[in-house]
Amino acid sequence: MNNVEMLVLDFGSQYTQLIARRLREFGVYTEIVPYFESIDSIKAKNPKGIILSGGPASVYEEGAYKPDNKVFELGIPVLGICYGMQYIAYHFGGAVVRAKEQEFGKAQLEILAPDTALFANVKNNSIVWMSHADKVEKIPQGFSELAKSGNTHYCAIADTKRQIYALQFHPEVVHSECGGEILKNFAVNICRADTSWNMKNFITYEIDKIRKITGIQASNSESNTKATSSNRCGWIYQGYNASDEATQKLYQDYHDFEWGIPQHDDKRLFEQLVLEGMQAGLSWITILKKREAFREAFDDFDPHIVATYDEAKIQELMENPDIIRNRAKIESAINNAKRFLEIEREFGSFAKFLWGYVDNTPLINHFESLEEIPTHTPLSDTIANDLKKRGFSFVGSTGIYAFMQSVGLVCDHLTSCAFGHTDKAKPHKVLCAVSGGVDSSVVATLLYRAIGENLIPIFVDTGLLRKGEREAVEKMFRENLRVPLITIDASEEFLGLLKGVRDPESKRKIIGETFIKVFDGEAKKHNANGEIKFLAQGTLYPDVIESVSVKGPSKTIKSHHNVGGLPDWMKFELIEPLRELFKDEVRALGRELGMPESMLMRHPFPGPGLAIRIMGEVNQADLDLLKEADSIFIEELHKWNLYDSVWQAFCVLLNVKSVGVMGDNRTYDNTICVRAVEALDGMTATFSHLPHEFLESVSNRIINEVEGINRVVYDITSKPPGTIEWE
Repeated sequence: MNNVEMLVLDFGSQYTQLIARRLREFGVYTEIVPYFESIDSIKAKNPKGIILSGGPASVYEEGAYKPDNKVFELGIPVLGICYGMQYIAYHFGGAVVRAKEQEFGKAQLEILAPDTALFANVKNNSIVWMSHADKVEKIPQGFSELAKSGNTHYCAIADTKRQIYALQFHPEVVHSECGGEILKNFAVNICRADTSWNMKNFITYEIDKIRKITGIQASNSESNTKATSSNRCGWIYQGYNASDEATQKLYQDYHDFEWGIPQHDDKRLFEQLVLEGMQAGLSWITILKKREAFREAFDDFDPHIVATYDEAKIQELMENPDIIRNRAKIESAINNAKRFLEIEREFGSFAKFLWGYVDNTPLINHFESLEEIPTHTPLSDTIANDLKKRGFSFVGSTGIYAFMQSVGLVCDHLTSCAFGHTDKAKPHKVLCAVSGGVDSSVVATLLYRAIGENLIPIFVDTGLLRKGEREAVEKMFRENLRVPLITIDASEEFLGLLKGVRDPESKRKIIGETFIKVFDGEAKKHNANGEIKFLAQGTLYPDVIESVSVKGPSKTIKSHHNVGGLPDWMKFELIEPLRELFKDEVRALGRELGMPESMLMRHPFPGPGLAIRIMGEVNQADLDLLKEADSIFIEELHKWNLYDSVWQAFCVLLNVKSVGVMGDNRTYDNTICVRAVEALDGMTATFSHLPHEFLESVSNRIINEVEGINRVVYDITSKPPGTIEWE
């Protein structure tokens, strides 16, 4: 997976990331590289097409950005956008000049060649977004005009024989009405790009990769090079017509990538338990062929949902021809869902209950033939009896042993099998700092699904969190996601070290260093014998792109909010499961993992927490004031259905007092600043134009409900010139 279908060469446009994001929305996996990427590197990625982005420079100026011109000799389609179009025209002998009438904003696209593949299903005179000071005055030989606008004669051109296309406008910007369709036409219809990129496939791919890296799963890439019918377990060639290639592939993939691999995700464990029950009296390949239909019919085997099924749902399932229509088995699945949830409540997770039977270590057998593999064992007898006592049904010892094999509790791959486990050291553990934000929460959830108890998720309560945040994070992880979160209360330590400190950078430094100290101290408790090898981080694709920016490193305005950067002496290797994803994809991934929407749509929160939202010294009294005011602001945003319309919203305690009147008494109390901004990624932002009635409601509530505050102001500064946070 993750074959690069489309490759964007970045010439410095503010819209470059939008190109990749729009294409990924269509299922086309797209990567961004700087314009100076070597031709060898581009060839190695083997894209189906290349897009040259826009940029702020002029192609005719000395030092203008230029790609390796061999990109035009790769035999794959190329699309230039804005600067990319101008470079194509300039390179192939056309003329580019400064435009007398520059275009910035909306324009009408008059299509002159409606039959071209680029404009399929694109309406004439649609609105497009322009942002250019230069224009193509003369097109190169071999190119033809495809479209124009009011001020731009050559709005779209192409050399269809060489499959080179160019647009003066920005199709990636939402203001371009049919821009998405144009990009899709280029990627899918012209380049024939694959459209299978989605978060469901990403989860499968990433879990497989994480298991290999940590040593839970043998490297299947190595096994695949030597896997044949003679060194796979022979059972996968039984029970179906050998000429049925699709069934053979389904069975082989199950054998190679699922059977015998330790599974710790409760939802998948419940799925396997139900399917093993459904198999009773049938072959496993029959169930495997129907598995996707089962997942759809049984709400992806979410035990919380299955446990609520009523008679109407049972009738619906009984009428579904794509699953096993056995009433007793369906009723058993519903009953078992209820019993499953009881175990989760008792043990924290079903995985913890199940893996406790083997002390969290798979039982690895060394059978040389299928005849040696038992149908049940004393351990499967024990587990089956325990489950029956707890009220489970269709859990006989034979079915439970098959379940144990499937979820990796026992490994029965033959010694001759290329995919079997070897006797080796225990898998490495992974350390993960959880902040309660979207990125770290998704990372921890994905890792737990992949490696279970080998994940050590640590949540440090700095005392600088929002009201109720610690409780909300603990509830989400322990109750909703069933991830065994470790919470460290270090609030007294943080507040003690911040006493008397007023300088913003000093506060950040103290918080960062203290976080590392606390985090490292907890990590050492779990690493007495060197079990921890990896540290997980929530690095996103924009971070990766910016690390090789066209413009080079930016001047540091202030230390980065994420305080989890670790010093060299913490000798861990990084695991960054999200480094290929944009923020919107991270949220989509979280949904696929079953995370609550309230967590996924949370506003960004800085690593130093409320310390940088209190001007000057941080103390408990001021924190309490700020927490209450901030809680009211966020509560009102939800009440007025405005929360999701702003990118970030919060309160700042200014530590500035002013005179006021409450009742008949003079007051001299604190001022709270309310801040709300709209942004795509936080690189730039504009203040939110919130309704005056809403702001009045927020102000009244804060002043009336938070003792010690008598004035509320609203920050109408955009970024730039200001920053989003005050410190």
